[in-house]
Amino acid sequence: MTSEQSSSPVRIWTKKRLALACVVFALLSVALSSSCNNEANYEGTTNAPAIKATPARAGTPTQAQTNNVQMLPDSVRQTEVKTIDGKALKLADYTGKVVVLDVWATWCGPCRLEIPELIQLHQDYKGRGVEVVGLAYETQNNQTPENEAKVRGFANQFKINYTVGLASDDLAASLLLPSGSIPQTYVISQDGHIVGHYRGYSPALAAELRQLVEATLAGT
Repeated sequence: MTSEQSSSPVRIWTKKRLALACVVFALLSVALSSSCNNEANYEGTTNAPAIKATPARAGTPTQAQTNNVQMLPDSVRQTEVKTIDGKALKLADYTGKVVVLDVWATWCGPCRLEIPELIQLHQDYKGRGVEVVGLAYETQNNQTPENEAKVRGFANQFKINYTVGLASDDLAASLLLPSGSIPQTYVISQDGHIVGHYRGYSPALAAELRQLVEATLAGT
C-alpha cells in the first residue's frame, strides 16, 4: 500500500446508506410531529346519538352510539370551589341551568386554543340559562395562593369572562377521567346529567359544544 492510498478517507456514506438515513429521518420527523400534535388525543362522547371526534387531520367527526348517560356524582356537585375573585361555588348551585365545565391549566397548550371559544360561547349563551365554568388544575396541592395568583393573571391576560376557580386534588381526580389528561370539557344538563364529555382539543369542539348545548336547552 502506498502512502497516498493509506491517507485516502474511507467512504462510509454510500448512496444506499445515505438514502436509508434519509428515510429513517423522515419517519422520525412524522412520529415526533404526531406526538406533539395538540389534537392527537382528542375525543368526545355525548348522549344518544353521541359524537366521537377524531383529530381534525383524520377527517370529519364520526357518530358513536351510547346509552350510558351518567349523573354527575353528588360528591362532585357538592364540592365547594374557591373562585379567583374570592367567591365560593358548588356545581349544585347551577341546578336548572346547562353547565359547560372545563378542567384546564395555564401550562396546557390545547387549553389556550380552547379558551377563546369558551369565552365566545359564554358571551353568546349567558342570557339563555347556560353557565361556563373553568376549573384550573396547575399542580398537586393545587389550591395555593401562588396558583391562585397565576390563574388570576392568566384569566386577566386572556380576558376570560366566565367563572374560574381552582379545583382541589380530589375534585380534579374525579373529573380528569380516565387518563388524567387536560383539558377535559363536560356538558351537564339542567338536572345534573353528563350529556357530553370531551378529552383534549380539536377545532371541531366549538361547533359540537354549541350543537349539544342547543339540544340540551331544547330538552332533546
